[in-house]
Amino acid sequence: MEKRVLDFYKQTSMYTNYEGFYNYFKSLPDDLDELSKLIRNNIMHRVTLIKAFKTGNESITKKYPWYRNRCDDDILLTAPAMISELFRQDKRGLTNSRRVEDMIVVTCRYVSVLTASILKAKGMIVRVRSGFAPWIRENEACDHWICQYYNKTEKRWVDYDVDEQIHDDKTKKIITAAQSWLSVRSGKVDVNYFVHGTKTRGLPMLARSLFFDFHALMNDEISYLF
Repeated sequence: MEKRVLDFYKQTSMYTNYEGFYNYFKSLPDDLDELSKLIRNNIMHRVTLIKAFKTGNESITKKYPWYRNRCDDDILLTAPAMISELFRQDKRGLTNSRRVEDMIVVTCRYVSVLTASILKAKGMIVRVRSGFAPWIRENEACDHWICQYYNKTEKRWVDYDVDEQIHDDKTKKIITAAQSWLSVRSGKVDVNYFVHGTKTRGLPMLARSLFFDFHALMNDEISYLF
């Protein structure tokens, strides 16, 4: 991998910019599995919250305020915004004992952006990727975002998926949007194998994901509405 490429992914974007939180992010655990657990204990996925209300999971529904957003995606677009809101809800910041009512509700793109910001503050070479996870549901690949960091010793990119708690698992590799696009356009894979959310399929959806991945590779991790 060329040095100029690796140097590029040391840089932050307007979304992963850690200024103001540099020292705090550096103080967080260096052990990636420990860091993954810490981040997850402070966030709730939108799907988790929706399922809780559908199934009557009172451990969440009785605690999460009715007046709070069901998803903070459209508000907390950047890593500083997410960590600021976490501090607003609990002055301890990231903590393994955060209450349900003090969590932020975000999806995988946002978890990846926050994670990438923390790792970049620690001096790591990191990029965010948009793609599809073939292990979430049977016989289809669901839209998903992860981080990848560069292992200098092994000279390879390593998948680091905080949202799904997966770290360098060879059996659970993300299919990047670029890979999915090429596989469909070459006729190797049926486009309907790839799904966004619960049911959105087809080439236009795949093209949208391709643009997400392209922007992410350019250190510009645009959000869904963009």
